[in-house]
Amino acid sequence: MLDPYIGANELREMVLRKEVRPREVAEFFLARVERLNPRLGAFMTVTANRALEDAARLERIADNDRAAIPLFGALPGSKESSRMFDRKRPRQPPPAGWGSLFVVAMLVV
Repeated sequence: MLDPYIGANELREMVLRKEVRPREVAEFFLARVERLNPRLGAFMTVTANRALEDAARLERIADNDRAAIPLFGALPGSKESSRMFDRKRPRQPPPAGWGSLFVVAMLVV
């Protein structure tokens, strides 16, 4: 089981060493959001399918390319107003609300 308070850099290193897969990271934090959000109300929109699709995409990246991606495998939470997307595959963000959205979106340069 992952530590929910793990630092993003430490999480990245665990993913690069293949101690944990991006999908496992996404599933862990999605389950945590699902369990705690009704009480906390921290996320207005949770895009679980997008998170899992992005995790699958990250798993298909060649090992030698992974190290070049900043925070590879880490899960950012972002505000709806931010423009997080894969530059090679832009997509429409979810509708804006007053909370946050949950995505696995690595900036691939």
